[in-house]
Amino acid sequence: MTAFIVFGRRLESDDPAFASALEEAHAQRHRPLCLCNPQGLEMYVSRAAGQYVLKRMPFTGSLHAPTCRSYDAPPEASGLGQLLGSAIQEDPSGGTTLLRLAFPVFKTRGHVIDIDDRSDAAKDARAGMRLSLRGLLHYLWDEGELTRWQPGFAGRRTWATVRRHLLTASAGKFIRGQPLLDRLYVPETFSVEGRDEIGARRRALWARASAPTEHRRELLIAVAEVKGISATRWGASMVVKHVPDQAFWLDDRMYRQVKRRFESQLSLWATCEASHLLAIFTFGLQPTGTPAVDDMSLMLVSGHWLPVEDDYEIQLVDRLVRDGRQFKKLLRYELDAKLHLSVAILLDTDPPCALDVSRREGEEEPAVPPPNHELARWRWIPREGQPPPFPCRRPTPTELN
Repeated sequence: MTAFIVFGRRLESDDPAFASALEEAHAQRHRPLCLCNPQGLEMYVSRAAGQYVLKRMPFTGSLHAPTCRSYDAPPEASGLGQLLGSAIQEDPSGGTTLLRLAFPVFKTRGHVIDIDDRSDAAKDARAGMRLSLRGLLHYLWDEGELTRWQPGFAGRRTWATVRRHLLTASAGKFIRGQPLLDRLYVPETFSVEGRDEIGARRRALWARASAPTEHRRELLIAVAEVKGISATRWGASMVVKHVPDQAFWLDDRMYRQVKRRFESQLSLWATCEASHLLAIFTFGLQPTGTPAVDDMSLMLVSGHWLPVEDDYEIQLVDRLVRDGRQFKKLLRYELDAKLHLSVAILLDTDPPCALDVSRREGEEEPAVPPPNHELARWRWIPREGQPPPFPCRRPTPTELN
């Protein structure tokens, strides 16, 4: 277990005094040191869901020891690298993060209002400077540590767990000066016994979008598991799990876009029974009270809630889980689908190992290699046959003894 120095005192996370030390550090904006590195690495304290948590300083994840919980893949190894400091602006002094979005969270009559900046310069900014719906979902999945896997997670990652991690990850995040949690809807696990209380909490949150003024309509952001999308007499109806009493309406334009833009995710979802289809979407309430989707993105995850892009990634991730490996799934964020990216990084090897899948001829190396970092490499070329053996695990302290 990693130890920390807080106000000159050495503490571990299971120490009874650790929680109160973090609270004091947050109040005084003190920077504890993580001792996974002999020189010690500064961290900061953030408050999330009523608890005080230690967070690594920006751009330092790969400097932590691979055995440390704060270790992270180099940001350049995924789509996160181009967003840090621009679309994602962390403020360690206050323990908060500002997110710049590429989609609106309210509309005026006939016009889209950009939540971050209404200037022409902002409209011309490169895509990497802002988070799309997909980018925001990838960021929350990463921040909630839902891209990480270790053997002890088997059988314990449910929708209730996913929801809790997403809400915790959203704490301390701000969009246009407003807490993200004020606009985020993640359905509670449904139960017949608690349906009235669950419905009341849902209606209280949705009330933010239920009273459009003459000039402006508010939008909420939802993350939910799709149960089905089906055509209706006009547009389509989307049913999400854990909300059995209320469907979401898509107009004809949105329904056509979803079928065209997410054909691969929908086809994989149809053929892989163990998978889950996640939707992140903005929505508002019509005068009738019906929730109407304004924009949407889809993400397929495996049966263990790990994001996957195609059947090769499904095979690779499932094998890693079966073999009891510890790894982190890498996400694309705003990077183009044509850019080759490592699928995951093994965390139980020394050094950590990037896992690559060469799907096409000539696709030998990732298009975004992590520079100046010690990473081993493993590569699978599906056209040549089955995946090669994974690198051996790093011996545990017990095994060394």
